[in-house]
Order: sequence, then structure tokens, then C-alpha cells
Amino acid sequence: EDRKSLIDINDNLKKMANSITKEVIKNSADDLVYFPIDNKSRNGISSLKAIIEKTVSADSTVKLEVPMSWMLLLDDILSKRELVSYLQLSDIRETAERFGITSNQEVEEAIALFNNRGMIVHLDATETLRNLVIIKPQWLINRLSNLIRDDSLHKFDESEFDGVQLGEDLRKLFTTGLASLDLLEYIWDGEQVEFLLDLMERTLLLSQWKFDDESGYLIPSLLKGIYTDKVEGLRFTFDFSRGFLPYGVFQRLLCLLVGRISLEKSKNPEFHSRRPHIYKNYACLEYYQDNLVQVVEEMESKTITVYIESRPLASSCLSVIRAMLHKLNSDVMGTGLVWETKVENESDGQMIR
Repeated sequence: EDRKSLIDINDNLKKMANSITKEVIKNSADDLVYFPIDNKSRNGISSLKAIIEKTVSADSTVKLEVPMSWMLLLDDILSKRELVSYLQLSDIRETAERFGITSNQEVEEAIALFNNRGMIVHLDATETLRNLVIIKPQWLINRLSNLIRDDSLHKFDESEFDGVQLGEDLRKLFTTGLASLDLLEYIWDGEQVEFLLDLMERTLLLSQWKFDDESGYLIPSLLKGIYTDKVEGLRFTFDFSRGFLPYGVFQRLLCLLVGRISLEKSKNPEFHSRRPHIYKNYACLEYYQDNLVQVVEEMESKTITVYIESRPLASSCLSVIRAMLHKLNSDVMGTGLVWETKVENESDGQMIR
């Protein structure tokens, strides 16, 4: 019975891992693609630990020699974990000088190594992210999970938010996925809000929302409503059935779509776009002036389908959304996604590659 369950899990994981076979370390001893463990009896933990140690020791970068000054800098950084969760990059540069590291380039090389080894978290996509070095990664996890949570399991105390005049903002967050800046500042205790917003925007966990004179942030992963009405229009489909379509891909695609419209509105005050209709599995956006684009996710068939009203804009829309998926795959998903693009044959309605 137990062995059958392990094999069933293995078969499902095999399908999911088809597109990332090179990165998967297989459990050859048990002829599985994963390492089952029992948290109660601790069975399987020792074999998992052994394969991790073996894999890491075979990595040539583990044998990389670094200056003693780098190790002294790392020890000093980590010694501050009991007091603070993050440090300013400028403070680390000052500390580095005490250990004879006077070049900014060398400091950044050392920090990049510490980040790659998982000892700290340092992102450099923007100046705001670059200036902060997270030395206690759990702080970052806690801050993000303060916001992105399953409201059915981890509820906010609504009376607390009502008491600070943010009750309606909270309820709106979990019905529309829209968050006000005041709400986010309260949830994060006003701590490093600009950094957290920048991080979430860069990792496509939220996008700016600027419609109908309303400003805020869209967080698609908090949407609950399911769209069930029939959708019509000229369509093209991204089919992920050869691999897998993990939760979060569609939500991040929505962030890119909404973010692009918000950016266009900020650059061109005369650009007007109707307020998008967003659901957990659906979005309807005026992506082109007076032309609606509808995007639908079907988890069962592992597809994302785009419907567009205007035939002349279909090719352009396909190119833009395909480029967004490639960006998402490269920047967020580690190039692990594999899909086929299919377009509708207008003569018979069939989907063709």
C-alpha cells in the first residue's frame, strides 16, 4: 500500500519534471525521482542528507578559494543576525574597509558570493533593492507571508483593522486583490515598505493599479472569484500539458499585463484604458485602445488562452504575450516552463500549431 502510494507520487512528479530533467537528482537507490521522508519517524532523512552532501561536494564552486578578509567580513555580517534582519550596503562597505577590502567592486563580488551561497539575500535589479542586504532571510519570508496568505486558514483580525480605519481596505484586498498603500504600510509596520513593494513588483507578485483615478496595487494571488461565463473571440493558446503549469504563472502574467497598461498610462496622460475585470482564472483588459483582450487559465488542461476582438491586432497581441511568458520563464521560473503555442484556424475553429 505504502509502496504503491510512493509510485503514484513518483509517476506524477515524473510528468512535472520532464522539462527540468537535468536539474533533478534522482533517488537511484529506490528507483524514484524524489526522496520520500517521514517527518514523524524521520525515515529517509539520512539518505536525503547524504545525497545533498554528495551533490554539494561534487560542485566545483564549493572548492573556490576566497581571501581571508572575505571570511572575516562574512563572520561580522552574520554576527549581527541576533540584533537586526538587514543591513544597508553602505554600512557593509564601511565594515569591509576594516578588513582591508577598500574596493567597492570587491565588496560587491564578496556579497554576490554570499548571496549565491544562500547566506544572505541581496538583489540588485533596482537601486532600492541594491541598497539593502537581508542577513536574516526569515524576516523576508515573514514579511511576504504577512500579506500573501490563505485567508481561510490565517485570518486577519478585522476588528483590529476597523479600529485603525482600514477595515474596508482589508476586505477589499481579499475580494478584489487590490491593496491600498495605507493597508500595506500597516501590515508591514511601516518597515522597509518601498523595498518590499519593489521586490514584489520585480518578482511579479504585485503590479501597480491606476484605473478610474484609483491608485493601489494588484495582488492576483489573493483573488478568489472564479469566472465561469463563456468567452468568445479570436483565440490563441499556450499549452503547458507536455510539462506542468504551476500555480502562480497565470497570476504573474496578469501582473505583467496590468503593469504594462499602468506604465503606459503614467507615460501618456491621454491614454485611457477601462478598468480591468480580474478573477482568479480570468482577466478582461483594454490592452489596446477600444479593443478588449481576455485571458483565461484552465488548470485541468494546463492551458492559458487569449481571446481578442480585433483580428488586425491578433498577431501583435500574440507576440507581446509570448514575450511576457518568456520573460516570466527566464526571470522567475528558472526556464523550467515548456509550452506549445496554438492559434485558431478561422475557417474551421480548430487550434493549430
